[in-house]
Amino acid sequence: MTKLFTFLSFLLPFQLSIHFNKFAPLVFGFSIDYLIPAIFITDIVVLLLIIYWFIKKRPKFGKFSKRRIVITAGIISFVIINTATSTHLVPTVFKWFKFLELFLLAMIIKSNKEIKVFDHFIKPLSFSVFIVCLLAISQFINKGSLGGAFYLLGERALRFSSPGISPHPYSTFSHPNSLAGFLFVFSVFLLYFKSKFSDVFSKNFFYLLLSLIVCVLFLVNSLNVFVSALLLFFVFKFKVNKRKVVAFLLVATIATLYIKSGRVVTSSVVARIKLANASVEIFKTSPLFGVGLNNFIPKLVSTNIGFENSWQLQPVHNNFLLVLAETGVLGLFGVLAYLFSPYLTFFVLPILFTGTFDHYWLTLQQNMLLLTMIIGFTFGNIKQWRKI
Repeated sequence: MTKLFTFLSFLLPFQLSIHFNKFAPLVFGFSIDYLIPAIFITDIVVLLLIIYWFIKKRPKFGKFSKRRIVITAGIISFVIINTATSTHLVPTVFKWFKFLELFLLAMIIKSNKEIKVFDHFIKPLSFSVFIVCLLAISQFINKGSLGGAFYLLGERALRFSSPGISPHPYSTFSHPNSLAGFLFVFSVFLLYFKSKFSDVFSKNFFYLLLSLIVCVLFLVNSLNVFVSALLLFFVFKFKVNKRKVVAFLLVATIATLYIKSGRVVTSSVVARIKLANASVEIFKTSPLFGVGLNNFIPKLVSTNIGFENSWQLQPVHNNFLLVLAETGVLGLFGVLAYLFSPYLTFFVLPILFTGTFDHYWLTLQQNMLLLTMIIGFTFGNIKQWRKI
């Protein structure tokens, strides 16, 4: 199992996949990437891990007490109602199966003491991140994708000069911001496990990799990541209580709803404010159970907020608002129950910071897998990580 998990860690930044376009609903006549069901190579490896876990390890879930039966029945009922209320069943059903896949992966990490954070996660991932950074820098020089063998890693064909394409490197990711968020969170782990790079070669590789990551972050120029890095440093330096951090982010989320788009010059910020306001309208249509997982974009049709371009049809750039719109008050309550629990560790904070102003931790494959692994390791190493 450790070898298979090591392989999964190495594949984490890559997005080689098969998309099933005919099952995706159209929104305003457009086919939206977020709604297209896709199977990634990492999904196949996760499935193999789950099968091996059930056959070889025979996981024990403990006795089903009345409390556990009630909670399980409640969750299943919620999933059924949330799916039934969605107007587009395929994206909802597919996303719930994705959630089940990620939940089982987190359970595998938590319960398997053979899987080590550095040996089977950080170390193999550092090699693939090295490739990702070199590709990003090469794309910046080439002003577009390189093609060839990099297609097998998930690189998409694009030119920076094309309409609707960001003038920043994508590497093997769907968007530069997704790439920046992934590298930022990984760099936090890299710095924490710096002492593990003990011999001369490992030390040189560590500093080279860290330099490449910093270089790519500046090339991508993600303001969200830069602000998140400053906030994370402040929290670490002054030992700010993590629950206060969550409360602060909730207040920041509410505050964004009161920003008037007319006072903002940047078009991308205006679009994000519109999406934030749209999320409130969508939430009002089904406040308790939400409009259905992965149904945010289709529900934009029913809002009174105008969208001028197809690229504006995307999830709201705030994880709290996205969860609230798609899963209602009950779904958000479940998320907050975790965030205000003792299982919230320092390593989850950079995800919370960047997730307050973007959506990729809940919508894009590489980021969702990284989030899942961090949560799995958090529950497995809570005694040690709680001290950070």
